[in-house]
Amino acid sequence: MKPSVTRTGDARCVISLFIFTIFSAQACSLVAFQTDQIEFFESKIRPILIEHCYACHNSIDQKEADYAIDFRKGAQTETEHGIGVVPGEPDKSLLLK
Repeated sequence: MKPSVTRTGDARCVISLFIFTIFSAQACSLVAFQTDQIEFFESKIRPILIEHCYACHNSIDQKEADYAIDFRKGAQTETEHGIGVVPGEPDKSLLLK
């Protein structure tokens, strides 16, 4: 089933917020995750990544295009297509395109 435009837009918005709030803070310093950040990721972001990305981009048994999304450093890895997640710069993050 193909996602609707609204759902795709919602997913991009949620992922943008995730990238901005989590990865930008981590890029500047090693800040411990807050409980609300973990809850946000687990309830809003992880389900989207599992549904749309994890089957082909995981570090266990499938790493399509040499890109794994199941850990921070993997999400920030540069591939031949660019960088999936650029901390603090969602417009440069391929994950949102």
